[in-house]
Amino acid sequence: MRATSLVKQMLGLRSVTVVEVLVRPHELLVKLRLTRSRLVCPKCSYTTRSCYDTRTLDSRWRHLDIGTHQTWLSCQLRRLRCPTHGVIT
Repeated sequence: MRATSLVKQMLGLRSVTVVEVLVRPHELLVKLRLTRSRLVCPKCSYTTRSCYDTRTLDSRWRHLDIGTHQTWLSCQLRRLRCPTHGVIT
């Protein structure tokens, strides 16, 4: 089993691909890429294939720690233009 597959299974990640896993002293950084082709508005059921834009900087979230290592998830987010709610992440 590859390290990326193992980390994805351990963290219970869905609809993403683990691109890279960096192990630093007391820190684990997991870089992700979104795999879903359709974007969904989080406030309603509107879906679209077109992307309004993609952030140039990665967003970072803290996940549950693995042992003594702090676990961070990093991913570039896409935004969509919902006809009801406007531009939303």
